[in-house]
Amino acid sequence: MTNFNTIFGALALGAFAIFAAPAVQAATITEMIGDDDGYGIGIPDGGDTTPFAVAGTDNRDASEAAATNGAQLTDVYSSLFPGFGPNMSEMGSFIFSPLAGNLTSATLTIDMADFQASDFGAIMADINGVSLDLAFDDGFQNSAVRDFTLSAAQLAAVNADGFLSLNLDHTGSNDFIAFDYVKLTGDIDMNVVPVPASLPLLAAGLGLLGLTRRRRTG
Repeated sequence: MTNFNTIFGALALGAFAIFAAPAVQAATITEMIGDDDGYGIGIPDGGDTTPFAVAGTDNRDASEAAATNGAQLTDVYSSLFPGFGPNMSEMGSFIFSPLAGNLTSATLTIDMADFQASDFGAIMADINGVSLDLAFDDGFQNSAVRDFTLSAAQLAAVNADGFLSLNLDHTGSNDFIAFDYVKLTGDIDMNVVPVPASLPLLAAGLGLLGLTRRRRTG
Protein backbone atom coordinates (compact mmCIF):
# COMPACT_ATOMS: atom_id res chain seq x y z
CA MET A 1 0.00 0.00 0.00
CA THR A 2 2.87 2.34 0.85
CA ASN A 3 4.52 1.76 -2.54
CA PHE A 4 1.25 2.52 -4.33
CA ASN A 5 0.81 5.77 -2.42
CA THR A 6 4.37 6.83 -3.22
CA ILE A 7 3.97 6.05 -6.91
CA PHE A 8 0.57 7.73 -7.12
CA GLY A 9 1.93 10.82 -5.43
CA ALA A 10 4.85 11.06 -7.87
CA LEU A 11 2.53 10.67 -10.85
CA ALA A 12 0.09 13.24 -9.51
CA LEU A 13 2.86 15.74 -8.82
CA GLY A 14 4.32 15.29 -12.29
CA ALA A 15 0.93 15.66 -13.96
CA PHE A 16 0.15 18.74 -11.89
CA ALA A 17 3.46 20.33 -12.87
CA ILE A 18 2.63 19.82 -16.54
CA PHE A 19 -1.09 20.49 -16.76
CA ALA A 20 -1.53 22.97 -13.91
CA ALA A 21 1.59 25.06 -14.45
CA PRO A 22 1.35 28.77 -13.71
CA ALA A 23 -0.46 30.78 -16.38
CA VAL A 24 1.59 32.06 -19.27
CA GLN A 25 2.87 35.58 -18.74
CA ALA A 26 2.64 38.08 -21.59
CA ALA A 27 5.13 40.81 -22.36
CA THR A 28 6.06 43.11 -25.21
CA ILE A 29 9.39 43.33 -26.99
CA THR A 30 10.98 46.25 -28.81
CA GLU A 31 14.50 45.95 -30.17
CA MET A 32 16.29 47.98 -32.82
CA ILE A 33 19.40 47.26 -34.87
CA GLY A 34 20.84 50.51 -36.18
CA ASP A 35 20.28 53.88 -34.57
CA ASP A 36 17.58 55.66 -36.62
CA ASP A 37 19.93 58.55 -37.41
CA GLY A 38 18.84 59.08 -41.01
CA TYR A 39 21.68 57.12 -42.63
CA GLY A 40 24.17 58.95 -40.45
CA ILE A 41 23.29 62.42 -41.77
CA GLY A 42 19.74 63.03 -40.55
CA ILE A 43 17.69 62.14 -43.63
CA PRO A 44 14.02 61.96 -42.50
CA ASP A 45 12.13 58.68 -42.73
CA GLY A 46 11.02 58.17 -46.31
CA GLY A 47 13.17 61.08 -47.46
CA ASP A 48 15.46 61.82 -50.40
CA THR A 49 18.87 60.18 -49.96
CA THR A 50 20.66 62.24 -52.64
CA PRO A 51 23.45 63.38 -50.27
CA PHE A 52 23.94 59.78 -49.13
CA ALA A 53 23.65 57.69 -52.30
CA VAL A 54 27.28 57.70 -53.39
CA ALA A 55 29.02 54.34 -53.80
CA GLY A 56 31.39 53.67 -50.93
CA THR A 57 29.68 56.01 -48.46
CA ASP A 58 30.34 54.96 -44.86
CA ASN A 59 28.56 56.97 -42.16
CA ARG A 60 28.75 54.30 -39.45
CA ASP A 61 29.94 55.11 -35.98
CA ALA A 62 32.56 52.92 -34.33
CA SER A 63 30.06 50.58 -32.64
CA GLU A 64 28.17 50.00 -35.89
CA ALA A 65 31.35 49.29 -37.83
CA ALA A 66 32.43 46.73 -35.22
CA ALA A 67 29.01 45.07 -34.89
CA THR A 68 28.18 41.51 -35.94
CA ASN A 69 24.40 41.60 -35.41
CA GLY A 70 23.63 43.54 -38.61
CA ALA A 71 24.30 47.10 -37.44
CA GLN A 72 27.39 46.95 -39.64
CA LEU A 73 25.03 46.89 -42.65
CA THR A 74 23.43 50.21 -41.71
CA ASP A 75 24.48 53.74 -42.73
CA VAL A 76 26.58 52.49 -45.66
CA TYR A 77 26.06 52.54 -49.43
CA SER A 78 25.93 49.92 -50.72
CA SER A 79 25.23 47.61 -47.78
CA LEU A 80 26.02 44.28 -49.47
CA PHE A 81 28.11 44.98 -52.54
CA PRO A 82 31.86 44.43 -52.17
CA GLY A 83 33.82 47.13 -53.96
CA PHE A 84 31.00 49.64 -53.58
CA GLY A 85 30.79 49.61 -49.81
CA PRO A 86 32.84 48.58 -46.76
CA ASN A 87 31.22 45.16 -46.24
CA MET A 88 33.13 42.43 -48.05
CA SER A 89 30.26 39.95 -48.34
CA GLU A 90 27.08 39.84 -50.38
CA MET A 91 25.28 38.01 -47.59
CA GLY A 92 24.37 39.40 -44.20
CA SER A 93 21.88 39.13 -41.35
CA PHE A 94 20.11 41.29 -38.80
CA ILE A 95 20.10 39.06 -35.72
CA PHE A 96 17.92 39.90 -32.73
CA SER A 97 18.98 38.62 -29.32
CA PRO A 98 17.62 35.32 -27.92
CA LEU A 99 13.97 35.50 -26.98
CA ALA A 100 12.72 35.01 -23.42
CA GLY A 101 9.68 33.12 -24.66
CA ASN A 102 7.57 32.51 -27.75
CA LEU A 103 6.53 35.34 -30.05
CA THR A 104 2.78 35.36 -30.59
CA SER A 105 2.87 38.33 -32.97
CA ALA A 106 5.65 40.47 -34.36
CA THR A 107 6.42 43.21 -36.84
CA LEU A 108 9.69 44.17 -38.47
CA THR A 109 10.02 47.84 -39.39
CA ILE A 110 12.75 48.44 -41.97
CA ASP A 111 14.10 51.80 -43.16
CA MET A 112 15.46 50.95 -46.62
CA ALA A 113 16.85 53.06 -49.44
CA ASP A 114 17.45 52.85 -53.18
CA PHE A 115 15.67 49.55 -53.84
CA GLN A 116 15.32 49.02 -57.61
CA ALA A 117 14.41 45.37 -58.00
CA SER A 118 13.00 45.63 -61.53
CA ASP A 119 16.12 47.32 -62.88
CA PHE A 120 18.86 45.40 -61.10
CA GLY A 121 17.30 42.26 -59.61
CA ALA A 122 15.76 41.75 -56.21
CA ILE A 123 17.81 40.72 -53.22
CA MET A 124 16.64 37.49 -51.58
CA ALA A 125 15.52 37.64 -47.97
CA ASP A 126 14.09 35.32 -45.33
CA ILE A 127 13.20 35.27 -41.66
CA ASN A 128 14.76 32.18 -40.10
CA GLY A 129 14.53 30.39 -43.42
CA VAL A 130 10.98 31.50 -44.34
CA SER A 131 10.91 33.81 -47.35
CA LEU A 132 10.36 37.57 -47.04
CA ASP A 133 9.60 39.63 -50.15
CA LEU A 134 11.88 42.68 -50.50
CA ALA A 135 11.39 43.14 -54.26
CA PHE A 136 10.61 46.85 -54.18
CA ASP A 137 11.03 49.60 -56.76
CA ASP A 138 11.47 52.77 -54.76
CA GLY A 139 13.89 54.27 -57.24
CA PHE A 140 17.35 55.76 -57.01
CA GLN A 141 17.91 58.04 -54.00
CA ASN A 142 14.51 57.28 -52.48
CA SER A 143 14.04 55.75 -49.04
CA ALA A 144 11.00 54.07 -47.53
CA VAL A 145 9.99 52.78 -44.11
CA ARG A 146 7.96 49.57 -44.25
CA ASP A 147 6.29 47.33 -41.69
CA PHE A 148 6.36 43.56 -42.22
CA THR A 149 3.96 41.51 -40.09
CA LEU A 150 5.40 38.06 -39.48
CA SER A 151 3.34 35.18 -40.84
CA ALA A 152 2.46 32.10 -38.80
CA ALA A 153 5.24 30.17 -40.56
CA GLN A 154 7.79 32.87 -39.81
CA LEU A 155 6.74 33.04 -36.15
CA ALA A 156 7.01 29.26 -35.86
CA ALA A 157 10.51 29.31 -37.35
CA VAL A 158 11.61 32.09 -35.00
CA ASN A 159 10.22 30.32 -31.95
CA ALA A 160 11.86 27.05 -32.96
CA ASP A 161 15.26 28.78 -33.16
CA GLY A 162 14.76 30.98 -30.10
CA PHE A 163 15.90 34.14 -31.89
CA LEU A 164 14.97 36.17 -34.96
CA SER A 165 17.31 36.44 -37.94
CA LEU A 166 16.52 38.52 -41.02
CA ASN A 167 18.84 37.05 -43.65
CA LEU A 168 19.81 38.88 -46.85
CA ASP A 169 21.35 37.38 -49.99
CA HIS A 170 22.59 39.90 -52.58
CA THR A 171 24.42 37.41 -54.80
CA GLY A 172 21.71 37.42 -57.48
CA SER A 173 21.31 41.20 -57.57
CA ASN A 174 23.22 44.23 -58.83
CA ASP A 175 21.15 46.66 -56.80
CA PHE A 176 22.88 49.25 -54.64
CA ILE A 177 20.87 49.28 -51.40
CA ALA A 178 21.05 50.80 -47.93
CA PHE A 179 19.48 50.45 -44.50
CA ASP A 180 19.17 52.89 -41.63
CA TYR A 181 17.64 50.53 -39.08
CA VAL A 182 15.59 47.38 -38.56
CA LYS A 183 13.22 47.33 -35.58
CA LEU A 184 11.42 44.37 -34.02
CA THR A 185 8.22 44.90 -32.04
CA GLY A 186 5.88 42.21 -30.83
CA ASP A 187 4.15 40.25 -28.11
CA ILE A 188 5.86 37.41 -26.31
CA ASP A 189 4.65 34.66 -23.95
CA MET A 190 6.95 33.60 -21.13
CA ASN A 191 6.26 30.47 -19.07
CA VAL A 192 7.30 30.83 -15.44
CA VAL A 193 7.87 27.07 -15.20
CA PRO A 194 8.87 25.59 -18.58
CA VAL A 195 7.00 22.35 -19.32
CA PRO A 196 10.13 20.27 -20.06
CA ALA A 197 11.40 20.83 -16.51
CA SER A 198 8.51 18.78 -15.09
CA LEU A 199 8.89 15.82 -17.43
CA PRO A 200 11.64 13.98 -15.47
CA LEU A 201 9.39 13.83 -12.40
CA LEU A 202 6.53 12.30 -14.36
CA ALA A 203 8.91 9.87 -16.06
CA ALA A 204 10.26 8.78 -12.67
CA GLY A 205 6.75 8.08 -11.43
CA LEU A 206 5.94 6.03 -14.50
CA GLY A 207 9.16 4.08 -14.05
CA LEU A 208 8.31 3.24 -10.46
CA LEU A 209 4.85 2.10 -11.49
CA GLY A 210 6.30 -0.23 -14.14
CA LEU A 211 8.85 -1.64 -11.70
CA THR A 212 6.14 -2.40 -9.12
CA ARG A 213 3.98 -4.17 -11.68
CA ARG A 214 6.90 -6.39 -12.74
CA ARG A 215 7.59 -7.36 -9.15
CA ARG A 216 3.94 -8.22 -8.51
CA THR A 217 3.73 -10.43 -11.60
CA GLY A 218 7.14 -12.01 -11.07
